[in-house]
Amino acid sequence: MIRSAQVEGQPARSRLALALASLRAPQWLHFCVLPLAALDREALLALPHAWPRALAGCLAASGCLAFAYGINAVAERRSDRSSGKNPLVDAPELAPLATALSVLAALLALALALWQLGMMAALACLVSILCGATYSVGIGGKKVPVLGLLLNLGIFVPLGALLLDPAAIPMSWRHELAVFALLLIQNQLVHELADYDEDRAAKAHTTARFLRRRKTVRVATAIGLLVPLASILLAPTHAEALLASLLAGITTMLTAESRRDPARTRRDHRRVAFVGSALLWLLARLA
Repeated sequence: MIRSAQVEGQPARSRLALALASLRAPQWLHFCVLPLAALDREALLALPHAWPRALAGCLAASGCLAFAYGINAVAERRSDRSSGKNPLVDAPELAPLATALSVLAALLALALALWQLGMMAALACLVSILCGATYSVGIGGKKVPVLGLLLNLGIFVPLGALLLDPAAIPMSWRHELAVFALLLIQNQLVHELADYDEDRAAKAHTTARFLRRRKTVRVATAIGLLVPLASILLAPTHAEALLASLLAGITTMLTAESRRDPARTRRDHRRVAFVGSALLWLLARLA
């Protein structure tokens, strides 16, 4: 209450800065490059002349992510325990302003996609935005086991299609998106483990709460073992299949130890997955 009173007494500029912080850009900034997955080597070589379109894809993805994270911060401002994780914990009265900024980010993403990228990109943005809203508001993805995992996928995976040209789909695109989706599910399960007590207090029935801690670790580990299978089916080259399997092996070893410190495991998993996925993308474009 003391902190909320202090916030109310702050100038409008400080309140706006705090509301902007609720969009939590540092937590999703590394995902804004997902649209680049749809570019093959020829498209990358053309980037010096086509950079506005690539930039528009990354900015549209940023708008979708800002909406998803911002609306989640609003929805969970009273159940989250850390203001480092959610700036609205100490300033719940800023929820209307944070909501307005989140919706504005979504509308800008849709407008930019329509203007610069076309209808298919706009539909991909719309799917991401709807999944982001459903995850946090209304029926709430966290209230239904498994649904939360699927909605989380729906926030991120469509962003990989923002720059997709149906006439020039990279051979590696399906493989990269499949690997990304599996690692994302794995990371989300570890995330739910880290938030287990917080979600229990909020009566949020996540997949991790449904499975309980031990089974969640087992399922998350098994998800990692699906990556080599996906690579066998989808990878264009043996080198890409090998690298994806190696990446999954590392993240799965991390996941197997996640019961000890799931919050730290999630951070380590995210770093390894990001670096490994970037290397996989580069390998496919340089091969």
